[in-house]
Amino acid sequence: MGGVGKTQICLKFIEEMLGNDYNFWNIFWIDSTNTETLTSGFLNIAEDPEAKSKGIEKSPEAVLRWLTANQKKYLIIFDNADGMGGMVKDYLQQT
Repeated sequence: MGGVGKTQICLKFIEEMLGNDYNFWNIFWIDSTNTETLTSGFLNIAEDPEAKSKGIEKSPEAVLRWLTANQKKYLIIFDNADGMGGMVKDYLQQT
């Protein structure tokens, strides 16, 4: 479904939510084109100042555990996941 505006829909959703005073603690945008970019996206989250202050290990599993345990509202956008839904699902099931 490439080129049909999914990224723009995500941006509009975020804009609408923020416009309605819905506050996310953080919005994480992960390029899910392939395993390498997906892993890199999670490793970038480990660089978040709050994650670093908690000593979060630089691994997708550790990042997902940290986010799951976090009581704050956050949003993860898995961009470019065309046909890769199974791969994203595999990551999310690790927690």
